[in-house]
Parts: sequence; C-alpha cells; structure tokens
Amino acid sequence: MSGADQALESYEDINFEGIDDDLAAFQEDEMVQQALQRGVDLKKYGGDLGNDLKKAELASVDHYIQNYDLYHGQYQELQECDRVLARMEEMLHGFQADLGEISSEIKHLQEASISMSIKLKNRRLAAEKLHAFLEKTNIPPSVLSHITSPHVHEGFLEAVVTLGKRLNYLEQHRPASDGSSLDVAPADTSCGRGLLPELEKLKIKAISKIRDYFTNQFNNIRKPKTNICMLQQTALVKYAPLFHFLNAEQTAVAEELRSFKTLEQIEQEPLLVHVALAENNKVFYEEIFRSTLKHLIDAATNEFLFIVDFFRTSPKDTFNRLYGKTIAGLLENFENYLVACHDVVGLLLLIRMTHLFRLVMQRRRIPILDPMFDRIAMLLWPRFKQLLDANVKSLKQTMAVRRMNAQDLSPHYVTRRYAEFVASIVILNIVTASTSQHQQVQQSQQELLAQLSAAGLGEANDLTAGMMGMDLAGGGGELMIRQDINMLRNELVTLLERSAAQIPAYKEQRVFLINNFDQVLSVFQERGLMSEEVQSFETLLMQQRELFAEEEIKAFFPRLISFVAQSEQVYADAVASGSHEPVRMSLDERACEALVRDFATNWRAGIQQINDDVLKYFANFRNGMEILKQVLTQLLLYYTRFQDLIKKSFGRPPPFVRDIVSNATILMEIKRYSRTF
Repeated sequence: MSGADQALESYEDINFEGIDDDLAAFQEDEMVQQALQRGVDLKKYGGDLGNDLKKAELASVDHYIQNYDLYHGQYQELQECDRVLARMEEMLHGFQADLGEISSEIKHLQEASISMSIKLKNRRLAAEKLHAFLEKTNIPPSVLSHITSPHVHEGFLEAVVTLGKRLNYLEQHRPASDGSSLDVAPADTSCGRGLLPELEKLKIKAISKIRDYFTNQFNNIRKPKTNICMLQQTALVKYAPLFHFLNAEQTAVAEELRSFKTLEQIEQEPLLVHVALAENNKVFYEEIFRSTLKHLIDAATNEFLFIVDFFRTSPKDTFNRLYGKTIAGLLENFENYLVACHDVVGLLLLIRMTHLFRLVMQRRRIPILDPMFDRIAMLLWPRFKQLLDANVKSLKQTMAVRRMNAQDLSPHYVTRRYAEFVASIVILNIVTASTSQHQQVQQSQQELLAQLSAAGLGEANDLTAGMMGMDLAGGGGELMIRQDINMLRNELVTLLERSAAQIPAYKEQRVFLINNFDQVLSVFQERGLMSEEVQSFETLLMQQRELFAEEEIKAFFPRLISFVAQSEQVYADAVASGSHEPVRMSLDERACEALVRDFATNWRAGIQQINDDVLKYFANFRNGMEILKQVLTQLLLYYTRFQDLIKKSFGRPPPFVRDIVSNATILMEIKRYSRTF
C-alpha cells in the first residue's frame, strides 16, 4: 500500500462529527480569545505550554519522591480509614438489618400480645363457664364410695343429694338457664352423654339402698317396746331428703314405700288428734283412715268382749245399739271423701287396709265389724273401677285428640306415667295373706263358731257368715283389676302405634315403639315386678326388635339381603313344584362375585354405621347393646345363608370364593362391639 493510500485511509478514520461544536467552544474560551486578540502564535504557545507541563510534571515527581514517606504514610492512613469506614459501613448495615428484624419482631410480638390477650380473655370467660359446668357435673369419689357402701349415714345422705343435683342438671334437654352449658343442652353435651348412663347406674343403686333402708326402719317400728318418736326423728326425719330423692326420681318406689309404711303400721298406735293439731302435723288421708279404723277396732274389741261376758245374750244387737251411730257417721264421712277422690293408688291402698283390719278382727275372733268392712268395700270398689275406667278413657282421648311430635323418638311422658301407675297397682294387688295365715284364720273362725254355739248364742252364724266366705285378697276384685290393666295396656299400645304411624320412616317407627316398651319394662324391673304385664311387654319389645334388626340390615346391606331373599324364594318354589329330581340352583356367577367383593370391602364400615345408629336411637345403653347384638347376629345369619346358596349353586368352588369373609372374622368383629354395662 502506498503512502497516499495510508494517508487517505487514516484521513477516512478521522471522525469530523461535532468539530463545529468544538471550534465554537474554543472561540468562547476566555484564554483562547485573549491569545487571539494579542496575536499569539498558537503553535508556539502550545509548544511552550507543553514544555511547562513537562517541567511541572517532573517537579511534581521530584516533590513526590522527596516526600515519599509522608505520602506513603498518608496513603496507608487513607487505606486504614477506608477499611475502618468499610467495617463501620458493614456494621451499620448489620445494625440496620438488626433494627429491621427487631422492628419486625416488635410488631410480631405486639400482634401476638394482642392475640394472646384476646385468647386469655376468651379462655377466662370459657374457664368461668367450664368451672360452673364442672361444678354442676363433677362426681366426687366420695359420692361413689358412699353410694356403693352397705351403710346409710350422713355421708350417704350428702352423696344422694349431690347425685340428685347432678341428675337434675344433666337431664335438661334445653340450655341451662344460668348459661353454664352455653348454647348446648346439658343432656346433649359429651359430658352428659358419657355421664348419664353411669349416673343412672348410681341412681338405681341408691334407690335400691334407700328402699331397703326405709323398709327396715318401717319394720323396726313394728317391734314391741320401740320408741317410735325417737326412731322417727333419728332414722326417718333426719333422712327425709332420701325419700325426697325417691319421690323425684322414682315416684312409684316412693308410693310403694308410702303404702308399705301404712300397711306395715296397720296395728301401730293411731294418731292422737289433739297432739297432731298442737304440732300442726299434716298427714295423708290413708293415715287418717288407718288411725280411725284402729281406734274403732280397739274400742269395738273391748266393748264386744264386755257385752259377751256381761250380757251373754244378743251381743250383736247390743253392739249395734252402742256403735250404730258411730259407724254410720264414719261411713257418711267416708262417702263424702270418695266423691272428690281421684287417687286410684290411694283407693287401692284403702281397700288393702280394710282387708288387713278385717284380718286383725278375725285373728281376735271378733267378726262384729264385718258388715262395716263389707260396706266400705262396696263403696271403694265401684269408685276404684270408675277411676280405672276414666284412665282408660283418658288414653283413648289422648289417642284421638293429641298429636304427638312426629320427630321425637324418645319415650313419651304418657308411657312412664302408665308404667308407674300400673306398677303401683300391681304391687298393691298382691294377696296380703299367705296360705298359713289363711289356714290360721279358718281355724280361728271354726273355734269361734264352736265357742259361740256352745254358749247358746243364736246369732253365731250371722256373726261369722261374712267372715267364712271372705276372699283374703281384700274382698275380691283381682280379676277385675287384671282385666282393667289389660285394657290399659291395649289402649297404650294402640296409642303408641297410632303415634308411630305419624313418623314417616318405617325404621324410626320401630325405634319409637322400642324406646317406649323398654321404658315400661325398665320401670317394672326397678319395682321388681314378675307378672303377666312384664311378659306382655317383653313379647312386644322382642317383636319390635326383630323388625328393627331387619330394617337396619336392609339399610346398609340392601343388595345382599334382596339377593338372599329372592334366591331362597326361587329355591323354595322349585322344591314346592314337586319335581322328583334333585333341585339344582343356578346363580349368576358375576352377580355373586360382585356381592362377595362388595361385602368384603364394606362390611366393617357397615357394622360401624349400624353401631352408630343404635347409639343414636336408643338412650338405654343396655337395651341398645342387646339390639346391636341382635342386628349383627341377623347380619351373620344372612351372610351364612348367602354362602350356603353359593355352595348349592356351584359344583366346583368359583375363584371369588377366596374373597369371602369368614364367619369367624365377623364373629370377632361382633364381639368387639359387644360391651358390658
């Protein structure tokens, strides 16, 4: 390449863009303008300026070399300052980050503090409510020990009072009025559902113990030379809250004790009117009736024996002249009382007392008051029958008019009233004299008749006529009572069936009937009844349990139950056709396999759902467990029948047989759900 070409190429590399702007800037520079005005040679001036710069540079270098140590020390100090400043910057950045974290933590702690403050406030409020709830539901160990101990003392009394309070609170089906159960009914809380069955056991134990205690005390009153007043104050009045507990929890047992007390004290000293008035004592009419008859039979005994010993002749006429107005006044007052009396149990109690007083007079061999006893019985029985019929009519009217809640599957209040009413009647309807007593009375009657005949008293047959033919059960009526009780039972069953018909689901209808029949049997068992009524309701309960078990299985295993029923019907029809050849079943293998696999997959879940249903439907856990075992046993029977159908249908076991759940496995699962209460 020639020199011209290189010059041209270098010339082309020069960038002339912006040269005009640079020239304009130089012209505007003050020093350039002064130099141009003075006519300075710029080239020479530029060279001089370059030389000056070189000299200044050399002088600067010499100065630097001469002051190297000073500049080097300053440089080291600057480097150290830079490092210190860098560390300080790093520390400040760290402080800034830490302060940011601390600020975030403070904000978080503030938020957490506010949240914890709210939680603490809520927990304190909840703790107050929970404390109030626990105070009303807690069962101290002393309550358990005192109720289960064999002795009755002040500790037992306090335990029963505490138990009564806990039952009253936990049996509420609405939220507690004091807010201690929040918006949940105490009976619906987990505590209520868990405690109530246990408290029921304690209640039954306490009722049995209280009943035995009062029965023993009433027997002690009958013993000779007993200080009745002291016994009443120390053994009865002192423990009156026990009787109040009975009256609240088991009315029929309280009525039974009341009846027992009156019947057992039939020959105790009667009430003294002036003492009762002075002490402002209030007693039941049955006690007034007993005291009146006690006064009368004692006075009549003394007078009759005096008449026989002193006058010798016509003792009946003489006695009637002396006591005719007294007996007439007593009967008139008694008739006035019966007009306004509606107490069926009280009337039956009066019937039994009348009978017992008749037996007392027979043991004394003085039948002079038999006409009066006959008249009292003739007044009592029709009124008793009238009131029993009124109860039957009341049940009919309830069935015809009152519509019960179709969604409520628990026992109706009519059922419990019926059970307590019938239990009281059955208890009082027991024959009051044993066979040995009957023989003793008959022997006494024969001896009295012989003595009167030997004494030449022509009225002997008249005096003993009523006594010889009197029914020991209180003037008869037992057959009539049984018939009326049967009518009451039939009307109750009809009422419950009509009420159950208002419930849409068939299974819930069975649940409603089971709960009501079980309620009746529970009351009967608590009273210790062994009668025709118990057998009747046991039969009704078993029928409804079987129907419920069938419906419950159909609800969770519908395909299995339907398949077994249809296949067995086909097999039965084939057998009934009269063919002489062996009947061979032909089942759809795919359908059988599908059922086997479906059951193997879902049977445990189905049993769990059945268990949940039983616990939900039946408040009485013992009854519920019996029903659960019956349902699961019925399921096992269906599954066994299904296996039998497979064996009859297939000559060689099909492949799906290995998926069949064994009966032993199902039995183990059933045992797992079987509980002892």
